[in-house]
Amino acid sequence: MWCRGECIDTSDDQSHCGACGFQCGEGLSCLAGRCVPPSDPLAQARVRSADLVAYSGGTGSYGTWTPLGPARGGRLDGIVANESDQTDLTVAAPGGGVWRTQNNGSSWSQPGTYGLGDFTAWKLERDRISSSRLFLVTPMTVYTTTDSGATWSNIGGYTMPSPLLPSDRAHFVSDPAPFAQMVFDSSTRLLLWGPSCSGLMYSTNGTSFTQLWPFTGGGSEARNCINAIAVDGQSHHVFYSAMTTTSSASPPAIYRSNCAWTSSGPCCTIPGSCWDLVTTGLGNGATTSEIAYTGYSTWMATAVNPIGPSRVHNGSGSPTAWSATSDYPPDASGLGASHDPRPMAYLGQNHLLTGTILAYSSVDLGENWSEMAPADMHADVRSFYHSSSLGRLWATTDGAESDGSMGNIVRWDVSVGTTPTNATTISTSGSSGLPVWQAYFSAVIQRSSGGPRILMGLQDNHGACSDDGGSSWNNRWGPNPDTFAFAQAPSDPEVGYAKGAGNLVYRIANLSSASSCATLTTRSTTIANTTTGNIWQRSLLAVNTTNADRLYVANFARVARVTYPASGTVATPTLGANITYGGTTAIITTLTTDGGNIYAGTQGGGTYVSSDEGDTWTAWGPSWSAPPRAVLRIAFSSQSGGTSWIASTDGLHRKVGAGSWSLVAGGSGYTVNDVAVDPLCPRRVYIALGFAARTAYHRGGINITEDNGDNWYSTTAGLDLHQAPIADVEVQPGNSRYIYAAVFGQGVWKMDRGSTPTCP
Repeated sequence: MWCRGECIDTSDDQSHCGACGFQCGEGLSCLAGRCVPPSDPLAQARVRSADLVAYSGGTGSYGTWTPLGPARGGRLDGIVANESDQTDLTVAAPGGGVWRTQNNGSSWSQPGTYGLGDFTAWKLERDRISSSRLFLVTPMTVYTTTDSGATWSNIGGYTMPSPLLPSDRAHFVSDPAPFAQMVFDSSTRLLLWGPSCSGLMYSTNGTSFTQLWPFTGGGSEARNCINAIAVDGQSHHVFYSAMTTTSSASPPAIYRSNCAWTSSGPCCTIPGSCWDLVTTGLGNGATTSEIAYTGYSTWMATAVNPIGPSRVHNGSGSPTAWSATSDYPPDASGLGASHDPRPMAYLGQNHLLTGTILAYSSVDLGENWSEMAPADMHADVRSFYHSSSLGRLWATTDGAESDGSMGNIVRWDVSVGTTPTNATTISTSGSSGLPVWQAYFSAVIQRSSGGPRILMGLQDNHGACSDDGGSSWNNRWGPNPDTFAFAQAPSDPEVGYAKGAGNLVYRIANLSSASSCATLTTRSTTIANTTTGNIWQRSLLAVNTTNADRLYVANFARVARVTYPASGTVATPTLGANITYGGTTAIITTLTTDGGNIYAGTQGGGTYVSSDEGDTWTAWGPSWSAPPRAVLRIAFSSQSGGTSWIASTDGLHRKVGAGSWSLVAGGSGYTVNDVAVDPLCPRRVYIALGFAARTAYHRGGINITEDNGDNWYSTTAGLDLHQAPIADVEVQPGNSRYIYAAVFGQGVWKMDRGSTPTCP
């Protein structure tokens, strides 16, 4: 592809690895568009590069990738405004990168991506001593730009995936982007950053960071896994909240430095000696998603309590003790007091904002709260931006819904000390809208006539359906705002099942024969306790191989079994036995049926097989020295006497025939989360990298092998989807010419290979 006038092979160029201007860190090699350690010979072999992978404008030897959108917004974790022009906005989307409008949402475009190799954008913030500079925090690193996003510099220094987030991550409802600025004067400040389970990083020069471990134990110590950072602007103490295990017997973990930092850095660097636990007054069983400094010796901590009201707490006495503020007023549904707090913003003069499912304002530090969300504002507030010079306030949310009807960005008039007024929705939808949907899956259905039907499951926007190859999307589809699981019956392509975060399960009876998306016929049933644990993904459902009416649903550590009759009442589901590993239950993270067996992958417990629908389980798969944090996909093919595949946070393992298991792709920090075998050529396999919901988010794209896994090549290096987690990859049924990808932050992409490939 062209990188500033030079033709570059981004699959193996050290200075342009997978993206123009993305330079691998010291000691790393660029292979298949990813930075890997050359000291690991297996990593070199697994992701070897090839000169034939050369892209220009999205076209390479394997075909042309095209984004299908739609452009209807998505989760936005950050927003900044031009301080002299309220119509000029820049936003950050997890997986979607950075986008800008200069006409108040009438059209959106990428300001630039040079040097930006990680599109999972979790925080966007203006430099407090240089207003022309922006900081962008991703799971991997910290970037800066001084030219409105045209060019990015990696000041965090990391170019490989960050460590996996803790297993208890689900209780922390914000995307973790711990970052703060400690300003000393108009030209001096410290930057503080907490990359995933890597302790506390600080920068005195704004261009590089030094690592500091608050406690001994390195990344395996939960107190070194930071969720939020704040600084006391007067005393120059540092506060952070840790992602410790949530317990009904203990409060959230908030730590305060026991001495004042200076412009030269920390006042104490001895692990375990520099930090005091300050949790008096915080409720047990809670977590802290945000901490905000109010300008006094008072702090605000957002306590997220999964078993009771979630409230803001005021801290006092430096602070060492906390007290709960008032509950939020209930909305029309009466749910206000149970809303989970996410972002906070202090505007001055006792004026505090907090975002939950809704948005709230308090002008007396939480003694009273006013709901300020308009009726058409989408649920789940993710960020605020206040401009005192413009007298405006902006908030971002989780999307605009699948039909674009809800407010993804809302603007208010605001004067510090009074409740914001005149809410206005800023458009993110339309032909030039924001194509940043966080997609969990793209199910490609071969219709009885015409082109394929595409069903998409989305994060907090239900789902969407297209019958014209993605040219248009319609029909708010899906059983839950977070629709993440889907399975089509192997014995009857008309039948499919879908599930989301709740207990509702859809059965679709006419997947291929429905005349349009709008005429899909669904039946639903409720299966209790099927929240399925922390990792949301497509393969948490599986269908019996010979009975299309028999469904298996992941139910924490066991399988719920239910039969849908042709008519009448759906039978009460039955439950199988718990899967256990090392004496504890192992949460199921993926299900697959093959023959008469059910195969299950787990969170931290390895892989298992059952021949009696889950009543008994037997360990199966590699002899793990330590099982992966999560097994994400199990697949089989007929190639070479039968090939088995296991995709996990540790990479891709393969077993050919009666041979042994071996790691053949990923690894070295790279998660492989999906496997798609070409049904017309089982030696051709595609894998997706980078996505384990709430646990792993990194770049990597989609790789292909045409020799059953001996050699792998990137199909995406240099393209936008390569810089985002790929949640799902699918081969179009009956036509291997087309490949589809659900990109977490970019909707659906499609690769056209030009013609149906032969089987080598």
